[in-house]
Amino acid sequence: ISNTSLTSLFLFITLATLLKNDIILMEPSLSPMTDPLHVLSPVITTFLSIGCLITPAEVSSAWSLLKDVIWIHSIVLLHLLCDLMTIPAEYLLYPPSHSCLHPNCQCRAKGMTLKKAAQTHAVLFMLTKGPCVAKYVHLYCQSCGINYHHNYSVFKGQCTYYEHQPDNIQVADHVFIEKGIIELFCTAMDFSWYATNCTKLYNLCLSHGKQTPVHYKVKFKLSVEHIWDGYIIASLLEDCECCMSTLVAPHTGEQRDQFMEEAMIARNCCIQLYGYEQICHHYCHRCTQMYKDE
Repeated sequence: ISNTSLTSLFLFITLATLLKNDIILMEPSLSPMTDPLHVLSPVITTFLSIGCLITPAEVSSAWSLLKDVIWIHSIVLLHLLCDLMTIPAEYLLYPPSHSCLHPNCQCRAKGMTLKKAAQTHAVLFMLTKGPCVAKYVHLYCQSCGINYHHNYSVFKGQCTYYEHQPDNIQVADHVFIEKGIIELFCTAMDFSWYATNCTKLYNLCLSHGKQTPVHYKVKFKLSVEHIWDGYIIASLLEDCECCMSTLVAPHTGEQRDQFMEEAMIARNCCIQLYGYEQICHHYCHRCTQMYKDE
């Protein structure tokens, strides 16, 4: 790569970092994910060659030299590169794992990764960067029939949320909100703020004046429904974490009804039966009668 310009190398690191999940997706299902691949697939090689204005041989040489840095430090590099460049999609929202999570999956037993994927445009609302163009990818296990999304998996019409959640929560089909924003607005609403005020605050101040790109189908505007859905999902996830349980909700129907029928009713019944854990510090024997389970 002696004749390769610094600009081409920078482009190579940029594109290869952004394409890490796609590189994994293009490789055979038995290829390891923890270590960088020794050889890139022909499709990725051709793409990097055209994108970086270098030959396929130079792509192979650059990959051999930089693959460890790109593979291990991809998250740090991605954030740095997004600050320096304007790219079509600033964030790629993949499921947390490229492997099926079902314990009895035949592909999982063989060490195979998921290769059937679909990609959709989205908007990621962030606290420090405002609304950002994103693409979210869901992976499908052909053996188990489970569809893996960014926050949950879908099987037979049921959404099962992951035990360990990423930093962003999906609140609508094409809308993701950073946890920091949801936590901020949950606190504000607990102190008598309306969801309408939260949307106005974000759209006027925290959006940094960003406008929706031309012809982009997802608008750079938070709605009241997004705020309420984020509030409900984050609260239920927090409750499930405390109870060491799993949040399950229907995948069909209106977004506002998916959590009302089962998850919230179960939560309310639990409160009616057991009360809040903190109540033990505030009751007295004169006004409260406590019963122990037999």
